[in-house]
Amino acid sequence: MKRGAQISPGANGSRMVRERAAPIQHALWFDETEHTGRIAMNPIHHLAAASLVALLAGAAGAQPSQQMDYEVTHNFDFRPAGDVVEVRGLEFRHAWLRTFYAGDAWGVESPAQDPDFDPFGTESWGAVPGGVPGAFNSGLFGSPVPCVYNDFIIPPGGINSGVCLVVDLSPSNAAACTEFFVWPYNPAGPFRIHGSVKSRGAARAATPIRGAAQAYAFSTAAVTARGGIQLANGSVQWNPVIDIESVGGGSSATAVRDPIHFVATNLVTGDVVEASLFDFDIQAAGSGHVRWDADLFETDALELDFVLGIPPQFLAPGQHGRIELRIRNGVVDTAIDDGIFAGLLPPVGTTIPLAIPLPNTFDLDYDLGLDPSVPWDVLTDLSGGGGVNPAVSDTCPADLNGDGILDFFDVLAFLEAFAMGSADADFNLDDELNFFDVLAFLEAFAIGCDGGGDS
Repeated sequence: MKRGAQISPGANGSRMVRERAAPIQHALWFDETEHTGRIAMNPIHHLAAASLVALLAGAAGAQPSQQMDYEVTHNFDFRPAGDVVEVRGLEFRHAWLRTFYAGDAWGVESPAQDPDFDPFGTESWGAVPGGVPGAFNSGLFGSPVPCVYNDFIIPPGGINSGVCLVVDLSPSNAAACTEFFVWPYNPAGPFRIHGSVKSRGAARAATPIRGAAQAYAFSTAAVTARGGIQLANGSVQWNPVIDIESVGGGSSATAVRDPIHFVATNLVTGDVVEASLFDFDIQAAGSGHVRWDADLFETDALELDFVLGIPPQFLAPGQHGRIELRIRNGVVDTAIDDGIFAGLLPPVGTTIPLAIPLPNTFDLDYDLGLDPSVPWDVLTDLSGGGGVNPAVSDTCPADLNGDGILDFFDVLAFLEAFAMGSADADFNLDDELNFFDVLAFLEAFAIGCDGGGDS
Protein backbone atom coordinates (compact mmCIF):
# COMPACT_ATOMS: atom_id res chain seq x y z
CA MET A 1 0.00 0.00 0.00
CA LYS A 2 1.60 3.23 -1.13
CA ARG A 3 2.21 5.82 1.58
CA GLY A 4 0.09 8.89 1.09
CA ALA A 5 -2.47 7.21 -1.18
CA GLN A 6 -5.79 9.02 -1.01
CA ILE A 7 -9.33 7.67 -1.17
CA SER A 8 -11.67 9.75 -3.28
CA PRO A 9 -14.89 10.97 -1.62
CA GLY A 10 -17.53 8.30 -1.97
CA ALA A 11 -15.09 5.40 -2.30
CA ASN A 12 -15.30 2.40 0.03
CA GLY A 13 -18.81 3.34 1.04
CA SER A 14 -17.65 6.60 2.59
CA ARG A 15 -19.61 9.82 2.26
CA MET A 16 -18.86 13.48 2.76
CA VAL A 17 -21.17 15.82 4.65
CA ARG A 18 -20.70 19.00 6.65
CA GLU A 19 -22.61 20.03 9.73
CA ARG A 20 -22.02 22.18 12.76
CA ALA A 21 -21.14 20.32 15.92
CA ALA A 22 -23.55 20.73 18.79
CA PRO A 23 -22.62 23.91 20.73
CA ILE A 24 -21.66 23.72 24.37
CA GLN A 25 -24.73 24.09 26.57
CA HIS A 26 -24.79 26.88 29.16
CA ALA A 27 -27.46 28.58 31.22
CA LEU A 28 -27.25 31.88 29.33
CA TRP A 29 -27.69 31.69 25.56
CA PHE A 30 -26.57 34.09 22.86
CA ASP A 31 -26.04 34.03 19.12
CA GLU A 32 -23.42 31.57 17.91
CA THR A 33 -20.43 32.77 15.90
CA GLU A 34 -19.39 30.69 12.88
CA HIS A 35 -15.70 29.98 12.49
CA THR A 36 -15.54 26.60 10.80
CA GLY A 37 -12.60 25.78 8.56
CA ARG A 38 -12.58 24.27 5.08
CA ILE A 39 -12.63 20.59 4.24
CA ALA A 40 -9.16 19.22 3.44
CA MET A 41 -9.57 16.32 0.94
CA ASN A 42 -10.51 12.70 1.31
CA PRO A 43 -13.56 10.93 2.77
CA ILE A 44 -14.10 13.17 5.78
CA HIS A 45 -17.19 14.50 7.51
CA HIS A 46 -18.18 17.36 9.76
CA LEU A 47 -20.87 15.96 12.03
CA ALA A 48 -23.06 16.96 14.91
CA ALA A 49 -22.14 15.35 18.23
CA ALA A 50 -25.02 12.84 18.22
CA SER A 51 -24.11 11.66 14.74
CA LEU A 52 -20.50 11.26 15.82
CA VAL A 53 -21.45 8.98 18.70
CA ALA A 54 -23.60 6.84 16.43
CA LEU A 55 -20.85 6.49 13.85
CA LEU A 56 -18.12 5.52 16.28
CA ALA A 57 -20.35 3.11 18.17
CA GLY A 58 -21.28 1.10 15.08
CA ALA A 59 -21.33 -2.68 15.43
CA ALA A 60 -18.34 -4.60 14.14
CA GLY A 61 -19.37 -8.20 14.64
CA ALA A 62 -16.45 -10.38 15.69
CA GLN A 63 -13.82 -8.23 14.00
CA PRO A 64 -10.86 -7.26 16.21
CA SER A 65 -10.89 -3.60 17.18
CA GLN A 66 -9.32 -1.01 19.45
CA GLN A 67 -11.45 2.01 20.42
CA MET A 68 -10.04 5.14 22.07
CA ASP A 69 -11.84 8.29 23.22
CA TYR A 70 -10.44 11.50 24.68
CA GLU A 71 -12.00 14.67 26.06
CA VAL A 72 -9.98 17.57 27.44
CA THR A 73 -11.98 20.53 28.76
CA HIS A 74 -10.37 23.75 30.00
CA ASN A 75 -12.68 25.99 32.02
CA PHE A 76 -11.04 29.37 32.60
CA ASP A 77 -11.70 32.72 34.27
CA PHE A 78 -9.01 35.23 33.31
CA ARG A 79 -8.97 38.63 35.08
CA PRO A 80 -5.97 40.77 34.14
CA ALA A 81 -5.46 44.18 35.71
CA GLY A 82 -6.56 45.69 32.42
CA ASP A 83 -5.42 46.56 28.93
CA VAL A 84 -6.94 43.73 26.83
CA VAL A 85 -6.75 44.72 23.16
CA GLU A 86 -7.63 41.52 21.34
CA VAL A 87 -9.11 38.07 22.10
CA ARG A 88 -8.62 35.28 19.57
CA GLY A 89 -9.39 31.60 19.15
CA LEU A 90 -7.03 29.05 17.62
CA GLU A 91 -7.79 25.45 16.67
CA PHE A 92 -6.20 22.50 14.89
CA ARG A 93 -7.69 19.12 13.95
CA HIS A 94 -6.02 16.11 12.31
CA ALA A 95 -7.36 12.59 11.69
CA TRP A 96 -6.25 9.67 9.53
CA LEU A 97 -6.76 5.98 8.86
CA ARG A 98 -4.42 3.38 7.41
CA THR A 99 -6.12 0.10 6.57
CA PHE A 100 -5.30 -3.19 4.89
CA TYR A 101 -8.82 -3.55 3.52
CA ALA A 102 -9.67 -0.09 2.11
CA GLY A 103 -6.50 1.94 1.67
CA ASP A 104 -5.76 5.18 3.51
CA ALA A 105 -7.66 8.38 4.24
CA TRP A 106 -6.91 11.59 6.11
CA GLY A 107 -8.08 15.10 6.85
CA VAL A 108 -6.55 18.20 8.47
CA GLU A 109 -7.81 21.66 9.43
CA SER A 110 -6.46 24.21 8.74
CA PRO A 111 -5.85 22.82 5.22
CA ALA A 112 -2.95 25.28 4.66
CA GLN A 113 -0.17 23.23 6.25
CA ASP A 114 3.61 23.24 5.78
CA PRO A 115 4.73 21.47 2.55
CA ASP A 116 6.54 18.91 4.74
CA PHE A 117 3.42 18.17 6.81
CA ASP A 118 2.91 14.39 6.99
CA PRO A 119 -0.79 13.52 6.49
CA PHE A 120 -0.14 10.22 8.29
CA GLY A 121 2.17 11.67 10.92
CA THR A 122 1.49 12.40 14.58
CA GLU A 123 1.53 15.58 16.66
CA SER A 124 3.53 16.63 19.68
CA TRP A 125 3.91 19.91 21.57
CA GLY A 126 6.65 22.50 21.42
CA ALA A 127 7.24 26.26 21.32
CA VAL A 128 6.29 28.00 18.08
CA PRO A 129 7.96 31.31 17.07
CA GLY A 130 7.12 33.82 19.77
CA GLY A 131 7.35 31.21 22.53
CA VAL A 132 3.68 30.23 22.66
CA PRO A 133 3.11 26.44 23.02
CA GLY A 134 1.85 24.85 19.82
CA ALA A 135 1.43 21.54 18.02
CA PHE A 136 4.14 20.12 15.76
CA ASN A 137 3.62 17.47 13.10
CA SER A 138 6.26 14.72 12.85
CA GLY A 139 6.99 15.76 9.25
CA LEU A 140 7.50 13.86 6.00
CA PHE A 141 11.27 13.69 6.37
CA GLY A 142 11.69 13.12 10.10
CA SER A 143 11.98 16.78 11.09
CA PRO A 144 8.97 18.22 12.98
CA VAL A 145 7.12 21.11 11.35
CA PRO A 146 4.76 23.59 13.11
CA CYS A 147 1.07 22.91 12.61
CA VAL A 148 -0.92 25.75 11.07
CA TYR A 149 -3.99 26.63 13.13
CA ASN A 150 -7.32 28.11 12.16
CA ASP A 151 -7.16 31.59 13.72
CA PHE A 152 -10.16 33.85 14.35
CA ILE A 153 -11.24 36.88 16.38
CA ILE A 154 -13.52 36.26 19.36
CA PRO A 155 -15.76 39.36 19.41
CA PRO A 156 -17.02 41.11 22.57
CA GLY A 157 -20.32 39.28 22.05
CA GLY A 158 -18.58 35.98 22.82
CA ILE A 159 -18.69 32.68 20.97
CA ASN A 160 -20.37 29.29 21.26
CA SER A 161 -19.32 26.92 18.50
CA GLY A 162 -17.81 23.53 17.74
CA VAL A 163 -16.57 21.48 14.78
CA CYS A 164 -15.70 17.80 14.31
CA LEU A 165 -13.46 16.47 11.55
CA VAL A 166 -14.36 12.82 10.82
CA VAL A 167 -12.59 10.29 8.60
CA ASP A 168 -14.52 7.08 7.90
CA LEU A 169 -13.41 3.82 6.26
CA SER A 170 -15.83 1.50 8.03
CA PRO A 171 -15.31 -0.33 10.31
CA SER A 172 -12.40 2.01 11.14
CA ASN A 173 -13.04 5.69 11.80
CA ALA A 174 -11.52 8.70 13.51
CA ALA A 175 -12.87 12.04 14.73
CA ALA A 176 -11.06 15.16 15.97
CA CYS A 177 -13.18 17.94 17.49
CA THR A 178 -12.76 21.41 18.99
CA GLU A 179 -15.33 23.47 20.89
CA PHE A 180 -15.31 27.09 22.12
CA PHE A 181 -17.48 28.91 24.62
CA VAL A 182 -16.54 32.44 25.71
CA TRP A 183 -18.96 34.67 27.57
CA PRO A 184 -19.57 38.21 26.31
CA TYR A 185 -16.90 40.57 27.64
CA ASN A 186 -16.51 44.34 27.98
CA PRO A 187 -13.70 45.56 25.68
CA ALA A 188 -13.41 48.76 27.72
CA GLY A 189 -13.02 47.04 31.10
CA PRO A 190 -13.19 45.90 33.76
CA PHE A 191 -11.60 42.98 31.96
CA ARG A 192 -12.81 39.43 32.48
CA ILE A 193 -12.40 36.72 29.83
CA HIS A 194 -14.08 33.50 30.93
CA GLY A 195 -15.56 30.37 29.41
CA SER A 196 -14.17 27.07 28.19
CA VAL A 197 -12.34 25.40 25.34
CA LYS A 198 -12.57 21.70 24.62
CA SER A 199 -10.57 19.23 22.54
CA ARG A 200 -12.20 15.84 22.12
CA GLY A 201 -12.28 12.97 19.71
CA ALA A 202 -12.19 9.25 19.13
CA ALA A 203 -10.40 6.76 16.95
CA ARG A 204 -11.35 3.18 16.15
CA ALA A 205 -9.05 0.72 14.40
CA ALA A 206 -10.83 -2.41 13.18
CA THR A 207 -10.30 -5.07 10.52
CA PRO A 208 -13.26 -6.66 8.70
CA ILE A 209 -11.44 -9.78 7.49
CA ARG A 210 -7.66 -9.96 7.62
CA GLY A 211 -4.68 -7.68 8.07
CA ALA A 212 -4.16 -4.52 10.09
CA ALA A 213 -5.65 -1.09 10.68
CA GLN A 214 -4.41 2.03 12.43
CA ALA A 215 -6.38 5.15 13.34
CA TYR A 216 -5.38 8.56 14.63
CA ALA A 217 -7.17 11.64 15.97
CA PHE A 218 -5.67 14.81 17.41
CA SER A 219 -7.15 18.21 18.23
CA THR A 220 -6.11 21.28 20.16
CA ALA A 221 -7.82 24.58 20.96
CA ALA A 222 -6.73 27.83 22.56
CA VAL A 223 -8.03 31.23 23.60
CA THR A 224 -5.46 34.03 23.57
CA ALA A 225 -5.60 37.57 24.93
CA ARG A 226 -3.22 40.34 23.86
CA GLY A 227 -2.60 43.65 25.58
CA GLY A 228 -0.02 45.91 27.19
CA ILE A 229 1.70 46.20 30.55
CA GLN A 230 -1.49 45.84 32.59
CA LEU A 231 -1.94 42.33 31.22
CA ALA A 232 1.24 41.38 33.07
CA ASN A 233 -0.52 40.89 36.40
CA GLY A 234 -3.91 39.70 37.56
CA SER A 235 -5.58 36.38 38.33
CA VAL A 236 -6.69 33.29 36.45
CA GLN A 237 -8.82 30.36 37.55
CA TRP A 238 -8.05 27.15 35.66
CA ASN A 239 -10.24 24.04 35.81
CA PRO A 240 -9.04 21.16 33.60
CA VAL A 241 -11.31 18.13 33.15
CA ILE A 242 -9.80 15.04 31.51
CA ASP A 243 -11.48 11.83 30.33
CA ILE A 244 -9.58 9.19 28.31
CA GLU A 245 -10.66 5.62 27.63
CA SER A 246 -9.13 2.82 25.57
CA VAL A 247 -10.75 -0.60 25.11
CA GLY A 248 -10.16 -3.52 22.78
CA GLY A 249 -7.65 -6.13 21.76
CA GLY A 250 -5.11 -3.95 19.96
CA SER A 251 -2.43 -1.47 20.94
CA SER A 252 -2.93 2.21 21.70
CA ALA A 253 -1.25 5.44 22.74
CA THR A 254 -2.66 8.74 23.97
CA ALA A 255 -1.27 12.17 24.85
CA VAL A 256 -2.81 15.22 26.56
CA ARG A 257 -1.33 18.63 27.40
CA ASP A 258 -2.78 21.74 29.04
CA PRO A 259 -0.65 24.92 29.51
CA ILE A 260 -1.17 28.53 30.63
CA HIS A 261 1.59 30.60 29.05
CA PHE A 262 2.59 34.28 28.83
CA VAL A 263 4.96 35.88 26.33
CA ALA A 264 5.90 39.53 26.95
CA THR A 265 7.93 41.49 24.38
CA ASN A 266 9.70 44.75 25.24
CA LEU A 267 8.72 47.08 22.39
CA VAL A 268 11.89 49.17 22.81
CA THR A 269 14.64 46.54 23.15
CA GLY A 270 12.90 43.48 21.71
CA ASP A 271 13.65 41.48 24.87
CA VAL A 272 11.22 38.64 25.56
CA VAL A 273 9.99 37.37 28.93
CA GLU A 274 8.22 34.00 28.99
CA ALA A 275 6.20 32.67 31.91
CA SER A 276 4.47 29.32 32.34
CA LEU A 277 1.91 29.42 35.14
CA PHE A 278 0.46 25.93 34.73
CA ASP A 279 1.28 22.90 32.60
CA PHE A 280 0.51 19.21 32.64
CA ASP A 281 1.29 16.35 30.33
CA ILE A 282 -0.35 12.90 30.27
CA GLN A 283 0.98 9.99 28.21
CA ALA A 284 -0.76 6.60 28.36
CA ALA A 285 -0.51 3.32 26.46
CA GLY A 286 -2.64 0.19 26.22
CA SER A 287 -6.20 -0.29 27.38
CA GLY A 288 -7.47 1.57 30.39
CA HIS A 289 -9.20 4.69 31.68
CA VAL A 290 -7.87 8.04 32.88
CA ARG A 291 -10.23 10.57 34.42
CA TRP A 292 -9.58 13.80 36.34
CA ASP A 293 -12.66 15.65 37.53
CA ALA A 294 -14.38 16.79 40.73
CA ASP A 295 -11.06 16.80 42.65
CA LEU A 296 -10.40 13.12 41.92
CA PHE A 297 -7.81 11.55 39.61
CA GLU A 298 -8.65 7.97 38.64
CA THR A 299 -6.87 5.50 36.39
CA ASP A 300 -6.52 1.80 35.68
CA ALA A 301 -4.04 2.32 32.81
CA LEU A 302 -1.19 -0.19 32.74
CA GLU A 303 1.25 2.40 31.37
CA LEU A 304 0.98 6.06 32.39
CA ASP A 305 3.14 9.17 32.70
CA PHE A 306 1.53 12.17 34.41
CA VAL A 307 3.48 15.39 35.03
CA LEU A 308 1.79 18.48 36.50
CA GLY A 309 3.74 21.64 37.23
CA ILE A 310 2.77 24.99 38.75
CA PRO A 311 6.11 26.82 39.10
CA PRO A 312 6.53 29.49 41.81
CA GLN A 313 8.43 32.19 39.87
CA PHE A 314 5.47 34.38 38.88
CA LEU A 315 2.82 33.35 41.42
CA ALA A 316 1.76 34.45 44.87
CA PRO A 317 3.30 32.42 47.73
CA GLY A 318 1.67 29.09 48.49
CA GLN A 319 0.19 28.48 45.03
CA HIS A 320 2.91 26.35 43.43
CA GLY A 321 3.38 22.59 43.30
CA ARG A 322 4.53 19.66 41.19
CA ILE A 323 3.49 16.07 40.55
CA GLU A 324 5.30 13.26 38.74
CA LEU A 325 3.43 9.97 38.58
CA ARG A 326 4.59 7.01 36.52
CA ILE A 327 2.93 3.59 36.18
CA ARG A 328 4.58 0.61 34.52
CA ASN A 329 2.87 -2.77 34.12
CA GLY A 330 0.11 -1.59 36.43
CA VAL A 331 2.45 -0.63 39.29
CA VAL A 332 3.46 2.86 40.47
CA ASP A 333 7.23 3.17 40.07
CA THR A 334 7.58 6.97 40.40
CA ALA A 335 5.61 9.19 42.79
CA ILE A 336 6.92 12.71 43.42
CA ASP A 337 4.74 15.46 44.89
CA ASP A 338 5.54 18.80 46.50
CA GLY A 339 4.06 22.21 47.23
CA ILE A 340 0.26 22.21 47.26
CA PHE A 341 0.29 18.56 46.13
CA ALA A 342 2.55 17.26 48.91
CA GLY A 343 1.43 13.90 50.27
CA LEU A 344 -1.31 13.29 47.69
CA LEU A 345 0.26 10.55 45.56
CA PRO A 346 0.24 6.87 46.53
CA PRO A 347 3.60 5.29 47.41
CA VAL A 348 5.80 3.48 44.93
CA GLY A 349 4.65 -0.13 44.58
CA THR A 350 0.92 0.67 44.66
CA THR A 351 -1.03 -1.28 42.03
CA ILE A 352 -3.86 -0.07 39.83
CA PRO A 353 -6.66 0.94 39.93
CA LEU A 354 -5.85 4.28 41.54
CA ALA A 355 -8.22 6.90 42.95
CA ILE A 356 -6.20 9.94 44.09
CA PRO A 357 -7.78 12.99 45.79
CA LEU A 358 -6.35 15.67 43.51
CA PRO A 359 -7.79 19.19 43.14
CA ASN A 360 -8.57 20.24 39.58
CA THR A 361 -9.58 23.88 40.16
CA PHE A 362 -6.70 26.30 40.62
CA ASP A 363 -6.86 30.00 41.55
CA LEU A 364 -3.59 31.64 40.52
CA ASP A 365 -2.50 35.22 41.23
CA TYR A 366 0.33 36.17 38.88
CA ASP A 367 2.77 39.02 38.29
CA LEU A 368 5.31 38.88 35.45
CA GLY A 369 7.44 41.56 37.12
CA LEU A 370 7.81 43.71 34.01
CA ASP A 371 9.38 47.18 34.01
CA PRO A 372 6.39 49.57 33.83
CA SER A 373 8.51 52.44 32.49
CA VAL A 374 8.74 50.88 28.99
CA PRO A 375 6.00 49.67 26.63
CA TRP A 376 5.27 45.93 26.42
CA ASP A 377 3.26 43.63 24.21
CA VAL A 378 1.86 40.80 26.35
CA LEU A 379 0.22 37.65 24.96
CA THR A 380 -1.63 35.15 27.13
CA ASP A 381 -2.25 31.62 25.85
CA LEU A 382 -4.90 29.42 27.51
CA SER A 383 -4.71 26.19 25.56
CA GLY A 384 -4.56 22.43 25.51
CA GLY A 385 -5.36 19.38 23.47
CA GLY A 386 -5.14 15.64 23.09
CA GLY A 387 -4.68 12.81 20.66
CA VAL A 388 -5.16 9.04 20.39
CA ASN A 389 -3.57 6.40 18.15
CA PRO A 390 -5.07 2.88 18.30
CA ALA A 391 -3.90 0.00 16.11
CA VAL A 392 -5.14 -3.55 15.59
CA SER A 393 -4.10 -6.61 13.60
CA ASP A 394 -6.03 -9.78 12.85
CA THR A 395 -3.61 -12.45 11.66
CA CYS A 396 -6.00 -15.39 11.92
CA PRO A 397 -9.59 -14.39 11.08
CA ALA A 398 -10.72 -17.96 10.27
CA ASP A 399 -9.97 -19.15 13.83
CA LEU A 400 -13.58 -18.67 14.89
CA ASN A 401 -13.38 -20.74 18.07
CA GLY A 402 -10.27 -18.89 19.24
CA ASP A 403 -8.13 -21.92 20.06
CA GLY A 404 -5.21 -20.80 17.89
CA ILE A 405 -5.64 -23.74 15.49
CA LEU A 406 -7.38 -23.90 12.13
CA ASP A 407 -9.29 -27.16 11.84
CA PHE A 408 -12.70 -28.72 11.19
CA PHE A 409 -14.13 -27.14 14.34
CA ASP A 410 -13.63 -23.66 12.86
CA VAL A 411 -15.54 -24.78 9.75
CA LEU A 412 -18.35 -26.02 11.99
CA ALA A 413 -18.32 -22.72 13.90
CA PHE A 414 -18.62 -20.78 10.64
CA LEU A 415 -21.47 -22.95 9.35
CA GLU A 416 -23.31 -22.58 12.66
CA ALA A 417 -22.86 -18.79 12.64
CA PHE A 418 -24.01 -18.65 9.01
CA ALA A 419 -27.10 -20.75 9.73
CA MET A 420 -28.02 -18.54 12.71
CA GLY A 421 -27.54 -15.32 10.74
CA SER A 422 -24.76 -14.18 13.08
CA ALA A 423 -22.55 -11.21 12.21
CA ASP A 424 -19.58 -13.50 12.91
CA ALA A 425 -20.23 -15.12 9.51
CA ASP A 426 -20.33 -11.79 7.61
CA PHE A 427 -16.72 -12.18 6.44
CA ASN A 428 -16.85 -9.52 3.72
CA LEU A 429 -18.62 -7.04 6.04
CA ASP A 430 -21.39 -6.10 3.61
CA ASP A 431 -24.17 -6.66 6.18
CA GLU A 432 -25.44 -9.63 4.17
CA LEU A 433 -24.88 -13.37 4.50
CA ASN A 434 -24.42 -15.08 1.15
CA PHE A 435 -22.07 -17.17 -0.98
CA PHE A 436 -19.43 -14.43 -0.97
CA ASP A 437 -19.02 -14.79 2.80
CA VAL A 438 -18.43 -18.53 2.31
CA LEU A 439 -15.75 -17.76 -0.28
CA ALA A 440 -14.13 -15.17 2.00
CA PHE A 441 -14.04 -17.64 4.90
CA LEU A 442 -12.57 -20.41 2.75
CA GLU A 443 -9.90 -18.03 1.45
CA ALA A 444 -8.97 -16.96 4.99
CA PHE A 445 -8.91 -20.62 6.08
CA ALA A 446 -6.62 -21.53 3.17
CA ILE A 447 -4.20 -18.68 3.93
CA GLY A 448 -3.95 -19.79 7.54
CA CYS A 449 -2.45 -17.84 10.41
CA ASP A 450 0.49 -15.42 10.37
CA GLY A 451 0.67 -15.41 6.60
CA GLY A 452 0.95 -19.07 5.68
CA GLY A 453 -0.48 -22.51 6.40
CA ASP A 454 -2.57 -23.84 9.22
CA SER A 455 -1.41 -23.35 12.77
